[in-house]
Amino acid sequence: MPNMHDFILCQAYFTKSGTRSPLYAGLDAEMFLNNYFQLSAAVRLTFCAFAAHDLSNETLAISYYKRARKALARKPFIKPSLELVQTYTCLFHFAINKGQPVIALQFLRSGLQSIRELKLDVDPDDSPWLYSLNLSERRKEERRRTFWQIFWHWSWQRALSDEDIIDFPITSVNVKPPSQVFDPLPIFPVNAVKNWECCILNLMGDIKRRYMIPPRRILDLLASEDQISLGMHLVSTQSSIPARFC
Repeated sequence: MPNMHDFILCQAYFTKSGTRSPLYAGLDAEMFLNNYFQLSAAVRLTFCAFAAHDLSNETLAISYYKRARKALARKPFIKPSLELVQTYTCLFHFAINKGQPVIALQFLRSGLQSIRELKLDVDPDDSPWLYSLNLSERRKEERRRTFWQIFWHWSWQRALSDEDIIDFPITSVNVKPPSQVFDPLPIFPVNAVKNWECCILNLMGDIKRRYMIPPRRILDLLASEDQISLGMHLVSTQSSIPARFC
């Protein structure tokens, strides 16, 4: 059951111990706190784990993490939801940082599947099936932020891995980059480069996959179709990034 101790822990995490308004890159932190006692145990306990880790209390953080996993297994979500994707994303992040890559990748895969089912890879402004919900700009931006958070982790995983451990057909081309919403204070932290980071990480992943097997001759490396294709990809990526970020 949710309790005040856990709520205060999350509140301190999102507000930096009361020094700012609630902020978090991947969700609407203020709404999270406002609805805290109605949220699922899995998402509440997951952020308690993050909050405890932020306080360098690793024993407590691991305890919350284990409870979050149990809550997710004991009472699975009936259908995909924004909250479910946020939970999977954070559990992936926590597990990978604790040296549990196999478990972490299971969370990442489940989160990506939920992304596709919810069609979060299509911007809410271009999603007719959402029009009847009359989503506010704040809610639309949370959907985008939720997408970009997990897409960044997937891109990062591709850049690090030699193989397609998570070979998933997903793209960011149909989702607008993160932006700011005021209501009246800023709702999300500034995140102006997230989409460009994903572009660079995916380019790195493509390069690794093309050259996992080295060419037999230097000439093949310098004048192959792969080299030309990757060169064009690099130029396209560089030219798409605004000069102020270069």
